[in-house]
Amino acid sequence: MTTSFFQLCDAHENKKSYKVKDSDDIARYIYGRHLLASTSWDKVDYILSPLNIKEGCHWIFVVFDIGQRSLEVYDSFPARDGVNFEVKNIVEMLSIVLPYYLSVVKFYDKRPELKATPKYSGIDEFEKVEFHFITKEFPDNKMTRCKDCGVFVAPFAEFVSNGQHILNQQVKTDILRKRFGAILWEYARRKQASDLQSEDERPDR
Repeated sequence: MTTSFFQLCDAHENKKSYKVKDSDDIARYIYGRHLLASTSWDKVDYILSPLNIKEGCHWIFVVFDIGQRSLEVYDSFPARDGVNFEVKNIVEMLSIVLPYYLSVVKFYDKRPELKATPKYSGIDEFEKVEFHFITKEFPDNKMTRCKDCGVFVAPFAEFVSNGQHILNQQVKTDILRKRFGAILWEYARRKQASDLQSEDERPDR
């Protein structure tokens, strides 16, 4: 995503059009051609995405509300004085890159009804989307190890996808690890019993 952002900035600086290749990962996700997102975005209203902040070895959870043209950001380990700068920087990049991709891949041709909604009517397709951090009554992992951020992202995704409010209480990471371990073990057992194989998302060497 950061690579796409800098390529986009470079194209604007040099007054060139920004072209998206069919092999581009972000475009493949929007089209629904990626293993982890086999449904195209024009068929859904929300995109749930874990996002890795490499600089801090940190994971956050982002919800793209397509109808409201906004990003909701869940960060279990915010900075003491508020939002983490590295996290905000990445989310800002995403808020700029997303509109360009949606326009270039002709997303709005498949969702023409959006143009009549308050969040889309009268605005430039390339205008960056809004974003805000969810902080009120929100659990964080400051009392545990900062490396637990990935464990926090999983229940955040589970709560949001089930339409549930994320409770204002410390997430018990040790219990979550055991629960997810048991779920993965059962998944692997069933997969092995059915002789199934998963696609490999690693890039070709």
